Amino acid sequence: MSTGDHNQDYRSENGFPGHELRMERESKHLTLSQVATDLHLMPKVIAAIESSKPQTFHNPVFMRGYIRNYANYLGLDAKKYTVAFERLGTVNLAPPVIKSTNSVKQRDPFKVPFARGVSWLFVLTMLGVIFWWSQEQYRVVPSDASSLTATMTDIASESERLIDEGFLAPDALISDGNPIEDSVGESESPSVAEVVEETVEEVVEEIVEILPVIFDGLDMSFTNECWVQVRDSSGKTIYSAVANRGDQVQIAGSEPLSVIVGRVDAVASALYKGTIIDVSSLTNTNVARFTLPLNP
Repeated sequence: MSTGDHNQDYRSENGFPGHELRMERESKHLTLSQVATDLHLMPKVIAAIESSKPQTFHNPVFMRGYIRNYANYLGLDAKKYTVAFERLGTVNLAPPVIKSTNSVKQRDPFKVPFARGVSWLFVLTMLGVIFWWSQEQYRVVPSDASSLTATMTDIASESERLIDEGFLAPDALISDGNPIEDSVGESESPSVAEVVEETVEEVVEEIVEILPVIFDGLDMSFTNECWVQVRDSSGKTIYSAVANRGDQVQIAGSEPLSVIVGRVDAVASALYKGTIIDVSSLTNTNVARFTLPLNP
């Protein structure tokens, strides 16, 4: 049988032209190890793509991404090979169903130890400043108070003398009551306790508004396509999908969470309950498998 007949049988039997990728690699004088190193994959993954049944080697979602990256690496039409892979009868690439998870509760900023400590320190500082300012504003010097009382008494006596001698009408100083008492009543200011209470309420409201709300689960963002799968403590899959570049994924469920990240170098950031996770430190390959919360 000639080489051309062999290739024709290969295509008709398998439906995936893996031999074309192998021939292109060999024409470029590239070894499996060299390609695997450049693509951050194991050599057996490249060999599986070039084999007759790549769909039986790995998770179909992963393998489709590997095929696309391999074709792009060789300068070939990646869509041609991914479409051929999807047409294989045993491959199930239906869009993953994202099932509902536990409701995400917003954490009270005052229950976070660090935020609570900073908040109360700020409140106490403001109380000290407000108390000092109030004392300065409402301080009454005894000598000044005595002088004011004496002056008001002299004015009242002089007014009575002018009324008795007919120089001043009796109702000239009356306006719905004693004019001196009215003026004093109008000048009364709120108490220090009222001012402090109102100010503290305003400060606490402002602190609550500016403090960030920490997501009570796994929060990830991506710089490229990346497959992520998460299972909860019962083994139930609560998330399984391919995240695109620029996506942000938030996942919550009962601990411990079993997480698989299919492309570590595509993870821009990862946090669990507000704590940063260095995903790259959890694997020697480009695929990470870990459990949350992480062991200290």
